[in-house]
Amino acid sequence: MAAGRRAIFGLYSCKPMVNSSINEGVELGSEIKAVIFDLSEVLLHGLLGMRDDLASKLHVPAETIDFRISELNDLFEGRIQEDAYWNSFLRKEGWNIDPLELKHMVRANFREIKGTKEIIVALRKSGYMVGLFSVHAKEWIHYCEERFKYRDLFDLMIYSFEIEVCKPERRAFEILVKRIGLSSNQILFIDDAQINIDTAIGMGIHAILFESPQQLSKQLKSLGVLK
Repeated sequence: MAAGRRAIFGLYSCKPMVNSSINEGVELGSEIKAVIFDLSEVLLHGLLGMRDDLASKLHVPAETIDFRISELNDLFEGRIQEDAYWNSFLRKEGWNIDPLELKHMVRANFREIKGTKEIIVALRKSGYMVGLFSVHAKEWIHYCEERFKYRDLFDLMIYSFEIEVCKPERRAFEILVKRIGLSSNQILFIDDAQINIDTAIGMGIHAILFESPQQLSKQLKSLGVLK
């Protein structure tokens, strides 16, 4: 992975003044053939919200809790299992808490973001290929797929633990484009992290920085992607 800050699992997202790589009013409806969604903080709330719950339980400031130890990347790229990650996290922090409690806590925090599913359904009805492109852990995905039943929403799904590389790495996006089988300029990518948006734009992929389902719906309509 490249050095510097990471946009992993919604833990870092730098929001610019303009929330899209596309100028308002530009018609893309006829050019776009595939719309690709991030999962965490776009379709489902993820690890980010767990920080507040854990801070409350441990009586520590939320801003002092940082899940981004090196083992998190190993977890997301499928090199270690969830238990190994939580054990490493607790060793770093020195907290006396059962790892099983952390596993329950993170799963309880996965919640659907109301409104995104309806946009995905509308896009598929309009004839677009719709995909999922997510940095995630294998065990969490097994839980989320079973609980939220979202597999049927997508024509293809790509997870970091399967391809063994995370966004924002260029190689992850190269795999995405290859699996879709379209030109980069026929793809619209939606993510909540600016660093991922930047990589997509650098490869010629259209991109929208997600802030809310309402904002996304408005932009898709202004671009002619949704009616």
